[in-house]
Amino acid sequence: MPQLLIPRLQDRECGISEFYKRELDLEAECVEADSTEPISPNSLIFCYDIGVWANRLKVSKTNSVSVILSANEYYDVRKYRELNEFDAIKFAFIDYLPDYPIRVPLAEITRWIFENKSCLRERHFWGTLKKALKHFKELSSFDFGFPTMRMPLGYSERYVRELELLGLTNGSNESLLRSSPLCELTGRSGVSFIGQRGTWYRRQMTSSFSKFPGSRVETYTSWGGNPVKQPQTQYADSILGSRFVVCPPGNVSSESFRYMESIILGAIPILTEVSIQDFTRHNYWPKDLNLDLRTYMTLWKSLNCKNDDELSKIYFDLLSHLIFVIQEVKDKITELTSNEDLKT
Repeated sequence: MPQLLIPRLQDRECGISEFYKRELDLEAECVEADSTEPISPNSLIFCYDIGVWANRLKVSKTNSVSVILSANEYYDVRKYRELNEFDAIKFAFIDYLPDYPIRVPLAEITRWIFENKSCLRERHFWGTLKKALKHFKELSSFDFGFPTMRMPLGYSERYVRELELLGLTNGSNESLLRSSPLCELTGRSGVSFIGQRGTWYRRQMTSSFSKFPGSRVETYTSWGGNPVKQPQTQYADSILGSRFVVCPPGNVSSESFRYMESIILGAIPILTEVSIQDFTRHNYWPKDLNLDLRTYMTLWKSLNCKNDDELSKIYFDLLSHLIFVIQEVKDKITELTSNEDLKT
C-alpha cells in the first residue's frame, strides 16, 4: 500500500483524509518537512503549499518525487509556479487542475445574459465575470514543467461522520464508492441543497431551484463548513431523500464535493461543465452522456424529462465513470511510487 508523506506542522493536525484512505488506499506517514534531509526517490508527498517542502526538495534527486497539491477551491497560479521551481518534482496531482486548452465559452455567456437580463444591472455579475476572465488569462498562459493529473476532490470529513452516524459505513474504512450504493429511486423525490450561500453565481443557482415545487433548498451564511457543532445527519439525509442534488460552484471552481457525495448516496448531481464563474472544464461527466451541460437550467431540463429507467442508467454511468477516474489515479500512484527502477 503506497504511503503519503504529510508534513508535520504546528497549525494542522497530521493525518490523512478519509477520501485518500478509503478510495486511494493510501497510508499516512507524518514527517518533518523543513529538515535538510533529501526525500527518498519515488516518494509521494502532500501539501497545501509546496514551500513547506522547499528545503528537502532542493537536496532531493532530480525527477524523483511526486506531489499531491490540495488547492482549496482555487486555481492558484502562484502555487503552480512554485511547483516549477523544484527539479526534484517528476509528477503532480492537483485539485482543480484546469483541462487544457481552456476557452472562454462566449456562447454560454451570451445565453446566460439573454436568459437573465436583470443580471446586467448587478455589479456582482460583472465582478464574477471579471474574476473568471482573470483566471482564464492566467491559466491559459501557464505550463507545468512536468506531467500532471487532476486529483478527484472526493468527499469531506464531515460527510463521512454523517454516514457513520447513520450506520452506512459499517464501522470500516472500506471504499464508499465501491460499497453497495443506495441508488434505488423509489421513495425519492425532487431536488435538494443544504450549504453556504456563498458567491453570487452560487446564490443565483440555489435560488432558481428553491422556486420549484417540492424542492428542498436550505442555505446559511457562515463560512468554513456547516456551522452546527453537534453531531448531525441533515445533509446526508437530504441527499438520501432526493433524486437530484444541486452542486453549485465553491469559491472559484465549478467543481464540488457534492458531486461524489451525491453519487455515493444514490442521487444525481446537477453540475454543469462550465459556469459564468468558472470557464475551465472538469472530467466529471462521461463523454457519451446524452445531456445538455451548457447551463444548470439546460441540464435540469435534460434530467427532469427522464423516466426512472433512464435516470437509473444515467446514475450508473456516473458511478462507473467516477470509479474509473479514481482507478486511473490509483494506478498512476502505484506506478510513481514503485521501487522497481531502484532495484535495477
